[in-house]
Amino acid sequence: MKIKIWKRIKIPQSQLFHILQTNDPRASIPKNVPYKYMFFGTVILRCKGKSTWNVKWDVLPLINNVINNITRTKFTVVEDGEEEKGLPDNVQLDEVALDSDEGEGSPKKEA
Repeated sequence: MKIKIWKRIKIPQSQLFHILQTNDPRASIPKNVPYKYMFFGTVILRCKGKSTWNVKWDVLPLINNVINNITRTKFTVVEDGEEEKGLPDNVQLDEVALDSDEGEGSPKKEA
């Protein structure tokens, strides 16, 4: 997908944690979500170098919800019609972690 201003994007929890500069926004990321859990944001500005973007993240508090200079390789553009899945109100974070980790494991070593 081509990226441009006002496009919705997604990023795995593990990548989002590493692009945050300080512990204040890191503390707002919910605990016990799997590393592959996707968080969503909106591209708000293309930086001068044209290889980085400023993104407003849904999960971060309003004071610190814009992260500057994120390279294109860190996130994925949400395709038209793709559903953004958040946490349902009646689901505990532990259940999400268990459901998303199902079927994963070490590859079997063949002899």
